Amino acid sequence: MNLAPLCRHHHRLKTLAGWRYWPLGPPGTYLWRDPHGLLFVRTRDGTRALE
Repeated sequence: MNLAPLCRHHHRLKTLAGWRYWPLGPPGTYLWRDPHGLLFVRTRDGTRALE
């Protein structure tokens, strides 16, 4: 998946550590899922966990 320019750290999370992400509505907003199934929303203002 090549949907966003990622820094080295986030590229490695996606490629080597099992994290996945999907773009959401506004540009710069992404839904991330960690290898354990926890969800996080990343925006330009920061990251927050979803419950």
